[in-house]
Amino acid sequence: MSTLWRRHVALGVLVTWGCALQAQAIPGAPATATECDNAAQALSRGARDGSGWERLSACGAVGGAALARALNSARRDSDPDYLEVLYSSLSVIRDPQVFRAALTLMQDKGATSQARIVALLTGLAQHDIALRPGLSDPVRAIIPGGQSSRCPIAPGIIVGDYRSETALPKDYLEQLTAAIERTSEDSDAHESVRAMARCARSMLVNVAPVRVPQTSIRMEYSCGKRFRIVNDSGEWINVTWRIPASGDHGNLVVKPNGRLEFTTRKIGEVKLLYQGSVVATQENEARKCPD
Repeated sequence: MSTLWRRHVALGVLVTWGCALQAQAIPGAPATATECDNAAQALSRGARDGSGWERLSACGAVGGAALARALNSARRDSDPDYLEVLYSSLSVIRDPQVFRAALTLMQDKGATSQARIVALLTGLAQHDIALRPGLSDPVRAIIPGGQSSRCPIAPGIIVGDYRSETALPKDYLEQLTAAIERTSEDSDAHESVRAMARCARSMLVNVAPVRVPQTSIRMEYSCGKRFRIVNDSGEWINVTWRIPASGDHGNLVVKPNGRLEFTTRKIGEVKLLYQGSVVATQENEARKCPD
């Protein structure tokens, strides 16, 4: 692929994004069956500069299948120019085949860091087309991992609709957040991959609050009607305590790596809930408090 052609492709992507900033929808009419077949064949034959398969993103399930195969096949790829062109098509469609391929690749320990980063960006775009790198952060510059110290995602850079859209699984958000969290905790992954995973997870916090491990939350009995919550995680947590026998309850916020004492109004077995699940149960041991 020539340098000139690469620049034209990259410029085309930036122009599309620039137009979107003016609230223009992503352009392109539905492609014909013949155009879609030809585009899929061009991609499968290895047209890495995007020539011949530019229309795939408007091809519905056919385009989704072809692009998902290309993403799977890119697991050992590290060429930022090709991966940027591939991402430019992957990120403007919503498709369950692309979604599955992105989740698989972002967690693939045998894949290149560059491919895993593209998979993370693609998975994020499956949730919201507006969650993508900003204009000052070209994808080809992000892929090598040179900007891992900060999050390059700039919400709202695209205003418009997906070129084609097929329903994702009902629990797709749970699947996506779980895969991103596993990737962020993958000790075998390059730091650039883990950093991009943390960046992607931060973009989902409003729709999928960060869930800390239940083992990081403990409850201890102190004395009288006093109990103590211990948060060993690095996140703020919102918890609820409850005495089922009496209905006594309360809501608390515990700081990262913090402890917080609370006093019940009634005496009985206390259950501690985090995000709807019981994470600890503690009896009142009826110890007298020091004067």
